Amino acid sequence: MITILQFIDNLRLGGKERQCVELLKGLSTRTGFRNRLAVMDTEVFYKEIYDVPDLPTRFLIREWKQDPLIFWTLFRLCQEWKPDIITVWDSMTAIYAAPISKLLRIRLVNAMILEAPERPTSTLRWRSRVVFPLSDAIVANSRAGLRSYEVNSQKARVIHSGYDVARLGEISFEDPESVKRRLQLNTPLVVGMVANFTPYKDHQTFIRAAQLILSRRRDVTFAMVGAGVLLDSCRAMVRADERTHIRFMGLLPEAIEPIVNTFDVGVLATFTEGISNSIMEYMMLQKPVVASDGGAVGELVLDGQTGYLVHPRDPQDLAEKIGRLLDDPSSRLSMGTLGKQRVEQGFTLEQTTNQFAALYEACMNRPPQPSPLI
Repeated sequence: MITILQFIDNLRLGGKERQCVELLKGLSTRTGFRNRLAVMDTEVFYKEIYDVPDLPTRFLIREWKQDPLIFWTLFRLCQEWKPDIITVWDSMTAIYAAPISKLLRIRLVNAMILEAPERPTSTLRWRSRVVFPLSDAIVANSRAGLRSYEVNSQKARVIHSGYDVARLGEISFEDPESVKRRLQLNTPLVVGMVANFTPYKDHQTFIRAAQLILSRRRDVTFAMVGAGVLLDSCRAMVRADERTHIRFMGLLPEAIEPIVNTFDVGVLATFTEGISNSIMEYMMLQKPVVASDGGAVGELVLDGQTGYLVHPRDPQDLAEKIGRLLDDPSSRLSMGTLGKQRVEQGFTLEQTTNQFAALYEACMNRPPQPSPLI
């Protein structure tokens, strides 16, 4: 039995948080693995984590963001739970776990590369340079992520984020037209974007593209699902006469899939991206995708086959590709069909779980990575 401690900063709404939860769900169905979870924040968006069987969870609360007392708290927790492997999902959890894994001879799987920034911040660069040599394995969810962090080590591997295909069978899907009426999406066509309003996402370009399209037609609503620090500034971009056609939906309390099911086109405007959960959701619900080209997006979206890749920060290009799909129902249908097939063939939770399980077993067949300081 392999005991694995998943250590993550928080379980708020987000990509890495979703993937950590999905992996715990996947591993819980496998024999030979014992899950443990440590989180540094008590706010939990993914409530299904409480339904994962046999999952002891500990909240390691910091007094401030880089609280050194967490080293001691985590050390004591590892002495109590005796994990064989620690998987870290963020740069800060990696900083906390790396020295403890060496002291207690616990294998360290570093899964902090879930984005593919054009240039990682100075903080991310120095943290990665500290923790990567101390890691037994370095996991990125895309080839672009490894290139971004300039990881060439033999310890590195790509494990794509995966979508839980079984999830679709567990969701009660309301008729899309009923959902549209309930959410007051009162046009024949809907273009949607699911993403939090953070500096990493480009809602501004999405809004400008929407305004270009609305200057020519009014049979479409542009719906944005999410919250975040840039929400108010994005709201201010929308004129009064556009507000019924450019909608800010906030964080909805229900499952996201029935909302995405109302979309005719799924959009992700961003500056750079890893393997996007939002794009996988669009594709599984057979929606054509229009996404900013950059990072790992091209590893998921096949340009001209499952959707279109557009130049980042280019509202004209984004508007042109969205408009092309709005005018072509047959292309929307064929691209959506191919998109679902692509996720089912290469980006499922089962495949992700299989690859992590194989990695964990391989790590147990090797001695823990020694500290370069010893």
